[in-house]
Amino acid sequence: MPTTHRTRMLSLHGVRRAEEAQQRNERQVTARIPLPTKFEINVPNLEGAWKKFRRTWDTYETASRLKTQEDEYRTAVFTSCLGEGALDVLDGFQFEAGQEKKIDSVLNKFTDYCVGETCEAYETYKFHQRKQEKGESIDAYVGALRQLAGSCNFEQFRDRMLRDRIVAGIADDAVRTKLLQEKELTLKTCIDLCRVHEVSAQQSKSMAAEEIHHLKTKGKMRRTAESTYKKGGNEDSHKGKQCSYCARSHKKGKEHCPAYGQQCKMCGKKNHFAVMCKLKERKTVHEVCDEDDDFDDDDLVLHVNGVSIAGKKDEHSDDVLLVDDDDQNSDVVVFHVDGDDKSEKSVHAKMLVGQDKTNVIVQLDSGATINSFSVDTYKTVTGDSKLTDLQKSDKRLLMYDKSVVKPVGKRILSVENPKNNSHYKVRFIVVEGKVKSILGCRAIQHMGLVTVNKENIAVITDNQKTVMSEFKDVFEGELGRLEGDLNLVVDSPSSQVTVQKMAKSSEGEGQRRT
Repeated sequence: MPTTHRTRMLSLHGVRRAEEAQQRNERQVTARIPLPTKFEINVPNLEGAWKKFRRTWDTYETASRLKTQEDEYRTAVFTSCLGEGALDVLDGFQFEAGQEKKIDSVLNKFTDYCVGETCEAYETYKFHQRKQEKGESIDAYVGALRQLAGSCNFEQFRDRMLRDRIVAGIADDAVRTKLLQEKELTLKTCIDLCRVHEVSAQQSKSMAAEEIHHLKTKGKMRRTAESTYKKGGNEDSHKGKQCSYCARSHKKGKEHCPAYGQQCKMCGKKNHFAVMCKLKERKTVHEVCDEDDDFDDDDLVLHVNGVSIAGKKDEHSDDVLLVDDDDQNSDVVVFHVDGDDKSEKSVHAKMLVGQDKTNVIVQLDSGATINSFSVDTYKTVTGDSKLTDLQKSDKRLLMYDKSVVKPVGKRILSVENPKNNSHYKVRFIVVEGKVKSILGCRAIQHMGLVTVNKENIAVITDNQKTVMSEFKDVFEGELGRLEGDLNLVVDSPSSQVTVQKMAKSSEGEGQRRT
């Protein structure tokens, strides 16, 4: 064999070996990358499942260099990614001669089977109906919209339609308002603003959680100090420490504690001051109390949500807003002035009540002089199933039908307005039966829910002194006799009249009656 021909043969043989080695290397790369999850036919959304699998398959082919392999090999790998139901469907496809080994032909058959003919009008309808779901991030929402838009044939209007759908479908009304304020809102600006709001909301929530954790830790430290005080200890070790009942430093022993025997103005229990009461929450708001409360400090006016409220200052309760409709000077209070529970004119509001912030729908009743819960609502909010935490109430409730009801008890509960995140302490009267939850006249004014325009009201200022001064002649002088004769006529037949003996009175009154 000539030398030239032999050299050419060796060269061709080397090229084949190099190509085979390259194919082996590429197949080794393919083997190292895991296959996509098997495609199943029996799923609720077959079209969506196929589109998702097709994207995964295309990515796998690129990453594993499978596209450089022969069609027969690519088809074999694709077939290994099919579930049992999909394999049965593949066996039912009709191919032209030799096309069953062509990967493009196989993929097109599956696309026709799973997707079919797309109804553009229906796909557009689904796009415009898509709203951001609860807990769904903005990126996930935009991704879902992009997927739906792929079947809508928006073409050059795609970004505009995506932008409009985000504005209309965003879950947060505050974000939507911010987006509508932008004069030239592009898709990129729209997504960026949504992301900024989402991140800031998460950061704010995280900061609030850290603050709550810090307050709980301080509460544990205070309870530990209180238990130490109960157990006792030597006098020297106690000197200089803050008392868990009066917040002052004094000698060991309850006889040295100024809070011993005193009643807490926060919970009504004895032997501690309000500053150390476990009932109060540590929130930076103010306290509003009735003017007849027993305080030693000067009067002041507090401003809550723009409403001026006359109150008294309590040095132990600077961090609690106590809204109390319970009139201490009245034995009978108005419970509810409207007997129609289905009145369209009534106004209701959602409040978060108790430590667990339970959602409670309350009626804003300007005709009620108390705040009230039913027993069932109270148990749900507090978990006090046996009503052991209720305080005794001597009030009698005047119902809308003029009947009088004795309440089960009363208790101060924390109330949060979710609209403006304002926190309050509200005293509720607990009543038996199926009654509505009510916030009374004074409470809804203090919370800024209702405003009374006092400049348009003729205020009633009459009291004992003003009445006696205005009708002075009625209250001055001695008792005397009326002029003229008085004729008394008794119906016949007359009934026997029993005259009881007059009770003894003071000497002065006796002389005046004679």
